[in-house]
Amino acid sequence: MYATKIAPKRRRPAQPNRVRIYVDGSSDNRNTLTGGWAAVVLIPDEQIITLSNAIEPPTNNQIAELVAALMGLKFVREKCLRLQIEVISDSKYVIKGITEYEAIWRLNGWMTVVDAPVKHQCLWKRLIALDGEDVIWTHIRGHQGNVYNNMADQMASLARVNWLIRNR
Repeated sequence: MYATKIAPKRRRPAQPNRVRIYVDGSSDNRNTLTGGWAAVVLIPDEQIITLSNAIEPPTNNQIAELVAALMGLKFVREKCLRLQIEVISDSKYVIKGITEYEAIWRLNGWMTVVDAPVKHQCLWKRLIALDGEDVIWTHIRGHQGNVYNNMADQMASLARVNWLIRNR
């Protein structure tokens, strides 16, 4: 018997003085199978830090989105900031995966409800290891005028294209 529904994780309410990480991934699933990721980190009263890189092919958009969240959160954790963290993504795959599905996957031995292995388990497990009660996961609609979401989107695409230019 597989678990199919578990109550979402309870998180503390958002604090005004928190680190915000806007993350996005980019991929070309049709031709080159290349990808890129980016994170825009907003640290209160300090600065904006941008991170981005390419992902070697073959990759896809799910991997790019996961890597963006993973690398952004890893960067903030390594800075040892004692502030609440908000990860903001336009990927429902990442947001629902970490807030709703991961508990079900773990209960089911990393199998989906249709008895198939969860894709990208290695990345999911690394992301889950960085998650905590101090992290809020927020979905934002992509391409709707949010300057930081747009910045992450453009940086991820640029990282992917730059890889293509360097490796042709």
